[in-house]
Amino acid sequence: MARRLSFRVPVCTLRRRCGSSGSVASFNERSRLAIILQRLAPDLVASLWRVRRLRDLSLDVRETIADLLGCEAASRGLDEDEEPNAYGRELGELFDALAP
Repeated sequence: MARRLSFRVPVCTLRRRCGSSGSVASFNERSRLAIILQRLAPDLVASLWRVRRLRDLSLDVRETIADLLGCEAASRGLDEDEEPNAYGRELGELFDALAP
């Protein structure tokens, strides 16, 4: 029988480590975006970890990521009624996090 390891870090621990709940949200956004970019444009992932918040990325990088998110939302983020599915809503949230 294989054993599964799981790591759980309470949010309060992350808040202490990051300094505030805003930093935790920013960390979560970067993590979620990194997973998506790893598949779409792996060369952009490193730029996410060089800044404190996604809004601190250079305009060129934010525009490139926004274009990628838009294309991904158009191709995989809509259901059969052309309404945003769960993935499309997540992409929309990440897109909003890039705004200045």
